[in-house]
Amino acid sequence: MRLRAFDILGILAVTSWIGWIAFSALTEGGGLEDVERLEISDQERKDGWRDGVEWQGIYLKDQKVGYIKIKKWREAGDQGEVHLIDSDMILHLTVMRTRQKIKTKTLARLSPDMTLESFDLQITSGPADMRMTGTVEGNTVTMRIDSGGGVQTETITLKEPPKLSLSLKPLLMREGLKAGDKLSTRFFDPASLTERELVITYKGPEKINIMDQEVEAHHFVQQMGGIQLDLWTNGIGEVLRENLPMGLVGMREAGVEARYGVIAGTISPAEDVIDAVSVIPHGSPISTAAVDLSLELSGLSFEGLDLDGGRQRWTPADAAQTSGLLHLQVEATAGRPLTLGQLADLDAVAGGDAALIESLRANLKPEMMIQSDDPRILHRAHLASGTSPSALHERQVLEVARDISQWAYEAIAKESVIGVPSALETLETLRGDCNEHTTLVVALLRSVGVPARPAVGIAYLPDRGRFFYHAWVEIWAQGWVAIDPTFGQFPADIGHVRFVNGGLSEQIEMFRVIGQLQIDHPLPAPQSTPPQATP
Repeated sequence: MRLRAFDILGILAVTSWIGWIAFSALTEGGGLEDVERLEISDQERKDGWRDGVEWQGIYLKDQKVGYIKIKKWREAGDQGEVHLIDSDMILHLTVMRTRQKIKTKTLARLSPDMTLESFDLQITSGPADMRMTGTVEGNTVTMRIDSGGGVQTETITLKEPPKLSLSLKPLLMREGLKAGDKLSTRFFDPASLTERELVITYKGPEKINIMDQEVEAHHFVQQMGGIQLDLWTNGIGEVLRENLPMGLVGMREAGVEARYGVIAGTISPAEDVIDAVSVIPHGSPISTAAVDLSLELSGLSFEGLDLDGGRQRWTPADAAQTSGLLHLQVEATAGRPLTLGQLADLDAVAGGDAALIESLRANLKPEMMIQSDDPRILHRAHLASGTSPSALHERQVLEVARDISQWAYEAIAKESVIGVPSALETLETLRGDCNEHTTLVVALLRSVGVPARPAVGIAYLPDRGRFFYHAWVEIWAQGWVAIDPTFGQFPADIGHVRFVNGGLSEQIEMFRVIGQLQIDHPLPAPQSTPPQATP
């Protein structure tokens, strides 16, 4: 299992699945000096910007786990002075009892009015390396994604010229906010390839201790959907302190202090990130051998999450959906004789349901990192299913899905990998955790005509007595069926609770859940008679 790359440090404004940032030598910004002076000159305050290199130490429960370096400088452009921001970070984390080193680098070029002109995002974390570059023309963003030996190109048209969230912090100070004021702005998130809304509330001035000094800071609360994080900046928007997902904290530091122990790799985080965000349920014991289960969920607003549908029935306790009862029932696999040949006629199998037809078609298409149209994916799907292309149409959907899922369970080495999962890269390395298993199996199934989608949520491990964040696969065979190629379960057991369906742009919603979710299991052990199949 793995927590996906979200924006830990506000670089992508809490929207990517941990946007990891790498350490590198100064390039175009060579010669820039570290900004260790907390005082702001009148000219810097007027500009809302100062060139230089800022450093933050990154901490997990008061233990250093990495640092971030932000280089900022200005250059002459065709339309005036342009701003460049080069962000580098390195992290050492313990994930599933294994020490992981993650590096990412982001370079953004901003126009004089702080809109995005181009970007270059690189993620390095063992087998899950990726590079994404993009250019902007008006409202159109064109991207090139290089991962796992494959290159994809994506073009997205936005409602307005995009801003990168890193450029928003100086912009905030230019707005002249007063305590209690809110600023709502839309920005482009290159990690999820989507446009998002960010609402920032100014809480007012506060005194905080930074670099052994008591300084006047501006306190903001950043909110996107259900994600809410605190941020303290100086008078020109430079970050002094930032509360981040998973309990991480970024603190402004001198360069030497921020780097200490990180580059050499001598720091050894004791806290396992996966354990830190796991959920211990209250109430009676949970049996994963049961076929139905009821849980009381609370701790956040569940509005907009994919809690209802398929094996799950969600009954909110109030209009705001801040709590409710979730009933789960394992799908019966008997009585679902649908063949791949029959599935080729979506109109017929969906009974004319336009919404279902649209959903099935969407979950048959290739998408970023799910390269189901690549010949290598299709070839492996034929081998894994043990069926020639000419005979596939005769086989039942569940049989083919079981064969492919079982192949992935046996073939992929179970290793924790932090990064953005790619089906092609996983096929090449045959290494990964739940995200790699899920991404590859979804691609394999789609390549042979089986509607499949990633499901992200939590899974209960009886030997640990808690829920862990996890990803698995849902396939459509006369209804959606959850399967777990990581655990080798077909169907997935009752301990799987889905919160989100979909790819990177949808999975960001999981940040609403992480660290907030509370679970109660007050009911006695449920009946264990398998339910009848439902169409």
